[in-house]
Amino acid sequence: IEINYVSEGRGFHYIEGNTIPVIKGDIFYLPVGVSHVFRASTPTRKEGRLIVYNCLFDDQFAARLITGFDSAEGHGLTRMLTRSFPEQSWLHLNDREGVFQLYFDRLLEEFQQCRAGYKTMLQAEMIKLLIEMDRLSQQSIEGRYRRNPIHNRPYGSIDHIAERIKQQPSEVLSAHHYAAAVGLSERHF
Repeated sequence: IEINYVSEGRGFHYIEGNTIPVIKGDIFYLPVGVSHVFRASTPTRKEGRLIVYNCLFDDQFAARLITGFDSAEGHGLTRMLTRSFPEQSWLHLNDREGVFQLYFDRLLEEFQQCRAGYKTMLQAEMIKLLIEMDRLSQQSIEGRYRRNPIHNRPYGSIDHIAERIKQQPSEVLSAHHYAAAVGLSERHF
């Protein structure tokens, strides 16, 4: 299981055929089986860096996390942690208030310092992180926050463009146009 947090910069996150523009504050929950990769929007370090915190954990750690949830309130989180993709879909939210940056900073500090009780602290911070993600997700559903949609540009992915070109060869546009539509440079497209 993987949770990603965009800490700095901007770029694109390619998930299961979707292209999603990312900025500071974007957070992703990726269950087992999701294929993905982050790419910076600029090729050079001078123009800005894309920094993504990655938190990966296995089924055993997920089982320990589940024991920290109240049985009634944690039902959705328990389901999320025990299902693989595609049964459990991935999740994309935006942290407008910077709450998740603090959680990831604490997780990194505990992991790096390995002080007495650090595994328990990691577990506690992960439980808080997951609960905050669940709360933000619920607020998004209720309309208080904007849930970031799957990339909704005109063509979605390279596969969609290829299919459209096959179906309508007389209406082919420029490579530059299609590259911009899927969030790639023309060279990468």
